[in-house]
Amino acid sequence: MNESGVTAAVAAIWSHILQRDIGGETDEDFFALGGSSLTAIELLAQVERTFGVDMGIAELYASPTVRGVAQRICQSIEDR
Repeated sequence: MNESGVTAAVAAIWSHILQRDIGGETDEDFFALGGSSLTAIELLAQVERTFGVDMGIAELYASPTVRGVAQRICQSIEDR
């Protein structure tokens, strides 16, 4: 899956977890969009199920955007 596909999949996960359509808001902060520490854990679990990538909460805090998470996923997949 290319980066744009990963970005679209991550956006869909965020929309489901945040219970709102985030559309093209790929540079908006997860927590500013209504995310909490509990929904962050749910997000990271779904990322692992979907992509097989184990991201830590610190990585989400470091890159709390759809684009940032997608880039980290792509990098992890490339590093395998």
